[in-house]
Amino acid sequence: MSIRSVDRTGEILRYSNVQRAARFIYLNKAGYNGLWRVNSKGQNNVPYGSHKKINVPEKVIIQDSKYLKENNVKILNQNYTEAITSAKEGDFVYFDPPYIPVNQTANFTNYTPNGFGLVQQKILRDTALQ
Repeated sequence: MSIRSVDRTGEILRYSNVQRAARFIYLNKAGYNGLWRVNSKGQNNVPYGSHKKINVPEKVIIQDSKYLKENNVKILNQNYTEAITSAKEGDFVYFDPPYIPVNQTANFTNYTPNGFGLVQQKILRDTALQ
């Protein structure tokens, strides 16, 4: 079984949080252009890049982990409307919506079950400006 297919087979449900994080980092580094994207079922659907070597420096991961822990950083993976309910002044909030399509064939708005089109982009913009 490939590391990429475990979200399709259900095997990922047996993964610990650490294993899931390691898989995410690996697929993000191994994927085309360092892209992370999922389909409407939440399954990674980025093709592998043409890397000769995948560089995931252990030292950097350990330093990042230490920083996140020492600074009580919370990384949330949920709908932004839910995630921002606990945000306070001075918090850093990062929104990463799908790109607005530049033409009819470049439709990158269907990577969620409900889509994320121009209307949703405007709502997110207005939310971020509050």
